[in-house]
Amino acid sequence: MDWLLSKGFTPEEFRGRRQRVAQVIGRESHALLQGVPRLAGMHANLEQSKQFFYLSGIEIERSYLLISGGTGESTLFVPMDQVGEGHHQTITLSEEDLPRLANLYGFERVLPVDRLKQELQTVSTLFVPHQPAEHAMETRATLHHAARLRAQDEWELAETREARLISLLKRRFPDMTINDLSPTLDAMRLIKSPAEIAVMREAARLTSIVINECMNATEPGMSVHKLSAIGKYVYWLRGQCREGYDFLVTPSTEQSETLVDGDMVLMDGGPDYLNYTTDIARIWPINGRYDEWQRHTYGFIVEYHKTLIAQLKPGVIPQQVYDDSAALMLKRYKDDRVATAMIHNMMERNVRYLNHAVGMSVHDNIRQWHGDPLREGMVIVVDPMVWLEDVPHTYVRVEDTVVITRDGCERLTEGSPLELDDVEALMAQPSQFPM
Repeated sequence: MDWLLSKGFTPEEFRGRRQRVAQVIGRESHALLQGVPRLAGMHANLEQSKQFFYLSGIEIERSYLLISGGTGESTLFVPMDQVGEGHHQTITLSEEDLPRLANLYGFERVLPVDRLKQELQTVSTLFVPHQPAEHAMETRATLHHAARLRAQDEWELAETREARLISLLKRRFPDMTINDLSPTLDAMRLIKSPAEIAVMREAARLTSIVINECMNATEPGMSVHKLSAIGKYVYWLRGQCREGYDFLVTPSTEQSETLVDGDMVLMDGGPDYLNYTTDIARIWPINGRYDEWQRHTYGFIVEYHKTLIAQLKPGVIPQQVYDDSAALMLKRYKDDRVATAMIHNMMERNVRYLNHAVGMSVHDNIRQWHGDPLREGMVIVVDPMVWLEDVPHTYVRVEDTVVITRDGCERLTEGSPLELDDVEALMAQPSQFPM
């Protein structure tokens, strides 16, 4: 039965998170979360919703979690028929199994799901997430976009699971006060625990291996689809997981599905590893050698990238990082007219190069933090980019996932080469994926 709990975390980790929720919502209140629904596909892998996993660690479909404010006492409600099919293991729970589940995974009680309505009868104030729950390969932004498109379809008129749950609660418990739990979860998810950072460090190691294998396999004439397929294969081979979001694989100038000699290719990817991901992007020469223009342009953006990273530490506001980095780069490239123009281009566009937080979702849209000082435990990307006006549809970028530490930052995705000479040396080695 221990396979129902995800690897990488202890029950104490999740109990601590539930205690924090209980402290925020206060006594006389409760919090309710719903797990992933039954999947329709044959042998479909069960992938728990991110926010349910965050507070429970449990991979059981059709389950619910009720947290008592103040005390943090938690009740897990589970179906009593077949569960766990996503792991290619199926069990039928009995009443005798429930105390064992509670003891094994740190819940005060585990009850059949048909007891939930009865337990809610005495709840006066209930916190439930109003924001949509992310699942595999989803972000809050993509979920909101999909919801907007469905709302425009007069034959659809679909509502989110979160909205439907709130409607059912209001109908069945008209005297209950319902509040939004999402801001509390968002604030908690912004700062990663040591256990989360350890999982993300392994996810970053895995995605660095993937990028390196793809670099090493790249040849003129290869399709972008094969490069993406190599990445997906290596995720399964080395990490027993799939990608956390669709690979971005695109030539830097030639708009083609075939990699052309003399061009560069951009690859951006990350895994779904134990419900967490990381984000990385690299650009490398398709023929294995940067030409003079590529070396100058991509080398410039790599230097900008390293300059940004050097400014990161707790207490610094992102805009100060941008301003200080631009000033340092202008000084360093004061005699380089082309580089100076690129710096001014980047300043005018005012893109946030500390682009987004990363965690259980690759774009952890957990709250607006760009105006706040950086804090220890934040995991974000550093992603400088420049648009080249003299080469249509072309932009050059490099991206790493970093965690803010006590006195600086750790580059989690450092396993994939950044320096141009190191990229060329890696690409010169024999590939295990010949074209």
